[in-house]
Amino acid sequence: KVSHEYLPRVMRRSLTWLYNVQSNAYFQEHNVSQIDSRRAEQSIPPNYIHSLDASHMILCLQKLIEWGIESFSMIHDSYGVAAPDVNLMRTAIKETFYDIHKCNQLDRFKLDIEEQLRTRLPSTPEVGDLDIGLVLESDYLFS
Repeated sequence: KVSHEYLPRVMRRSLTWLYNVQSNAYFQEHNVSQIDSRRAEQSIPPNYIHSLDASHMILCLQKLIEWGIESFSMIHDSYGVAAPDVNLMRTAIKETFYDIHKCNQLDRFKLDIEEQLRTRLPSTPEVGDLDIGLVLESDYLFS
């Protein structure tokens, strides 16, 4: 479940001493009484894509662990394993990518939003003729 809310920032100034010199320190707080609807609306597309990237990474990690790989380095969309395990990692990346994208995630997202808001949304764009199964044969899906 994704929580998507952006609260307006409120700046607060505080006087402080640092190395015997008085200075101003500024802190950002959030006004919890209202949501910044403009920022929330503008951040939906990038946050949606980031959520798919994060899901892909977690599924990939699960598969690597199932295959007995215990040493890896993952940061957002940068994946790493020891050199002898690179081919297994590439296989895991391709298989989990396919598993996620073999169904139209945007349609699923639309249905979730419609259910939560109890409203109808416009249709999602038509899907082209890309055969997502070809990623399983790709040499360069992820390198």
